[in-house]
Amino acid sequence: MRQKDKTAPKSKRQDLTKGDLKKQILYMTLPMIIGMLGMVIFNFVDALYIGILGETELAAIAFTFPVVMVVSAVSQGLAMGTGTVVSAYMGQKNEDGIKKTTANALILSFIIVVFFSLLGSLTIKPLFTAMGATANEMVHIKTYMRIWYFGMPFVVFPMVGNNIIRALGDTKVPSYVMAVAFGMNAILDPILIFDWGFGMGIAGAALATVFSRFFTFCAAVYVLTKREHVLTFKGLNIREFKSTCRKVLYIAVPTTVTRAVLPIGTGVITALVASFGIAEVAGYGAGVKIEQLSFSVIQALSTVMVAVTGQNFGAKQFARIKQGFNTASAYALLYSLIAIPLFYFAAPLLSLLFDVSAAVRDVIVVYVRIAVFGVGFFGILNVASSLLNAIKKPVIAALLFLIEMFGIYIPAAYYLSGRFGVVGVFYALIIAYVLSGILTYGVTKKVMNKTLREPIAQG
Repeated sequence: MRQKDKTAPKSKRQDLTKGDLKKQILYMTLPMIIGMLGMVIFNFVDALYIGILGETELAAIAFTFPVVMVVSAVSQGLAMGTGTVVSAYMGQKNEDGIKKTTANALILSFIIVVFFSLLGSLTIKPLFTAMGATANEMVHIKTYMRIWYFGMPFVVFPMVGNNIIRALGDTKVPSYVMAVAFGMNAILDPILIFDWGFGMGIAGAALATVFSRFFTFCAAVYVLTKREHVLTFKGLNIREFKSTCRKVLYIAVPTTVTRAVLPIGTGVITALVASFGIAEVAGYGAGVKIEQLSFSVIQALSTVMVAVTGQNFGAKQFARIKQGFNTASAYALLYSLIAIPLFYFAAPLLSLLFDVSAAVRDVIVVYVRIAVFGVGFFGILNVASSLLNAIKKPVIAALLFLIEMFGIYIPAAYYLSGRFGVVGVFYALIIAYVLSGILTYGVTKKVMNKTLREPIAQG
């Protein structure tokens, strides 16, 4: 009999199929908020440092956002698909299924990463030229993207790996690792970018990102291999690989398509806001960043719901899934009671974070004060999306997001902007959040009642 290594790190798995679900969701969400806040702060700091280099460098980075968002959409899709499958196996207490899914999903991720990395590296000039980049901007774009494409595995792998860890019931380690990584990036950025350090300019910004992401990669691999012992490539075969691919991609494809298409809708709204002037579009862009800060709690809550729902779905504890949805929706609405007054009154102070004119700050304040009123309903949309993916209804989850953007927000924005100007666009956002939140709650309830009908296991 194999002796247990007493020096090995102790597993942090959590069985979410029994116990006080309200406390479990709350205690899992709290550490997740740290990671989400770190991500938002990372975006602020990165843009701040690059902006110091000059307008050309900042513009060059702006051109890279759509590509980064597409790769992020692919990563999030793979992470969601893998986490959903692993959490179900966790609920079934199927250790072999967890191990095979972990290994095969990471192999699948590697294949996709290699494809996108090679494709991206070979199409830098034609792609960004088509997007309108000038010759001066192209110099910086090439420098940044060549390094970024090289470091793509360290973006995708940790996202998938961390979702596996969360699916096992541990949200603390992935969150703390991400927070440390973003802190590393904030420290490395000035050291690598500016002349008093290595003076690498925009290449330093790219390397700082790669180094910090490499840390998350190493941490994920360590936890999966040494602590949880679920990452092993022994005994794999092509038949099981294909089976895992089908299960993961069934969730990943609609999730990826949705997250890749949504930036198009955001682009439409941005173009509409830009028609009112430079101050309006600048204020809108900055306001969205502050809005994302208010959504960090919502994003944490919805991420937790993948593990909660997936484990109970695998264990056929359907009553707990329904309870989890009601609990998470209530938490989202309760959080809005805190977020609304907090961000409403803090909006003028938060606008001072941006080195912009008074006119732009006015737009920031107006946007934030309007947008924050929808945070609770947007929370329900996100919580429901995680639940629907976890019970193998990814297409419904994708459609609800697309309805929110293209069925409600954009039409309402065009109509109200004609009557109330740019403020009408902001009011359209509230209408979209509220209506889609109510619609999503009703649809999700109906889907659960129709889908979750099997006998409930006692435990």
